[in-house]
Amino acid sequence: MNEERDEDASIYDLVMPFVVCDDNGGPYEASAFVAGCRYTTIDHALRTIVQFGIIEYQHYVEPQLLPQLDLLAMHYGWKLTSEPWEEHPDEWTLASFEKLPEMSVGEPPEGKQK
Repeated sequence: MNEERDEDASIYDLVMPFVVCDDNGGPYEASAFVAGCRYTTIDHALRTIVQFGIIEYQHYVEPQLLPQLDLLAMHYGWKLTSEPWEEHPDEWTLASFEKLPEMSVGEPPEGKQK
C-alpha cells in the first residue's frame, strides 16, 4: 500500500475512494455523494436504535444538511437540535436527536387539555 498522498487529495478519499464521483471519473459530485451517505447513516440510526432503548443520538454534519435532517427527524418522531462546532462553525455542526414520546392520533401533548 502506498503511504504517500497527493497534497490535493480530496478529504473524501481518506477512508476509501468514491470511484463513482467526478474527481475519480464518475458521474456524481463528491460533496453531494458524501451528503447522501451521511444522510443514509443517520436515517438508518434513527430507524433502528430505538429498538435498543436508545432515545438520544448525535452526529457531526455539514450545516447545509440540517434542513433535510430536520424533516427526517420529524418523520420518525425525533426532535433535532444543533450546535455549531466551535473550532469549525462554518464546516461542522453537532446534530442532536432526541426521541419524542409517542402520542395517539388526536391525543393532546402532555399538560394540554382537550
